[in-house]
Amino acid sequence: LCNNKPMPFLIDVRDSNGTFTAEAANLIANSPTLLKLRISEAFVINTISAKIGLASYKRTQKPINPYSVFGDIQSAKDYCLETKNNFYGSN
Repeated sequence: LCNNKPMPFLIDVRDSNGTFTAEAANLIANSPTLLKLRISEAFVINTISAKIGLASYKRTQKPINPYSVFGDIQSAKDYCLETKNNFYGSN
């Protein structure tokens, strides 16, 4: 998806009803391939259950990359652009 170039990840979990197994959460958080590609994570949420689920995921997985949580997609995109510019320089 990103041609082996590190990028911010934008994860939209608005209106999500599912959950992750512990194995899936561990894979997403600790995959060597994803760790090399992920600059930051921007989560877009709109429910209390998503907020609780994300808090639990981050507490158990102990994130290496910076992340932030947003209620709207535009703010998440702005955060991604900011972290990308910080990583690569603002050229």
